Amino acid sequence: MNEQYWKAYLVEFTSKEDGSTFLKFGACNERNAEDRFKHEPEQYEDYDIKVLASISPNRNNINYMKMGQVEKYFLKKYPRNTKYFKKNFTGISETYQPADKAERNHIIKEFYELQKRVYKGEPLI
Repeated sequence: MNEQYWKAYLVEFTSKEDGSTFLKFGACNERNAEDRFKHEPEQYEDYDIKVLASISPNRNNINYMKMGQVEKYFLKKYPRNTKYFKKNFTGISETYQPADKAERNHIIKEFYELQKRVYKGEPLI
């Protein structure tokens, strides 16, 4: 896995069909995390996608271009557990369905806590 990304993100997918949700962890070099999902958008047409958080340290930060490590950390801690998808899409292996709202909120809080550390210039993970 390439770790040379300058942006990490956490997004939530909501099924337009049944309202079920899951999270996706990722890293990219897009200006906005939303732009990541504009590539071949038909693969995501069954979902509403909301960026919950992103981390993009500037060039002077010791964590610049290390956002792939953030993605790797979350994927190890929260490995894919999502069900079958009608249509596969790019990044499906980085999806995780929290057990409940409490776990979802815990993951979001954990992402924001890591974001604070990154922006302070503290070493990753």
